[in-house]
Amino acid sequence: MAAVTLQGLNLHGELSATICALPCLAVLDVSFNALSGGVPAGLAACGSLEVLDLSSNFLFGTVPPELGQLNKIRVFDLSLNDLNGTIPPELGNCSNLQTLALNNNYFTGGVPRELGALSSLAKLYIHMNYQLDGTIPPELELGQLSNPTGARQFRRLGPLAKYVYSTPPTPGQNTASTGSNTNK
Repeated sequence: MAAVTLQGLNLHGELSATICALPCLAVLDVSFNALSGGVPAGLAACGSLEVLDLSSNFLFGTVPPELGQLNKIRVFDLSLNDLNGTIPPELGNCSNLQTLALNNNYFTGGVPRELGALSSLAKLYIHMNYQLDGTIPPELELGQLSNPTGARQFRRLGPLAKYVYSTPPTPGQNTASTGSNTNK
């Protein structure tokens, strides 16, 4: 099992999918840097990946649907970037996913029904995506989320997308170790 943790090193440039050449890469954490460009679709080739934390960078564009092929992924954090487009329904194929953090981006559309297939999902962060709209899919059982704060009170996501469907993170915790991240 290999881990690449390069948090907060002021790294610039684009992330390359060639990182997947590392055998048995389980953790890729390049959060809190100045990386730009898109999220590489080639990351789907990292078959052993359990934690992917690309949060707090300057990544833009859409989330590649190919990332739905990461069947071992437990923590998937793309928060605090400049990502847009719709949330790929293919993420519903990530059967071991426990934490999905997409907050503080520019996602549009709704929360895909396919996320309801994520029986292990305990934390879903989608707040601060003011273009999200629609209703909470009935397939996404809010009871499976830990402390779904406000979820039963709010049915529309648009201006209410700032609400998180999980316990807010405790300052000082990071995604790789606890499933939540600081500064969210």
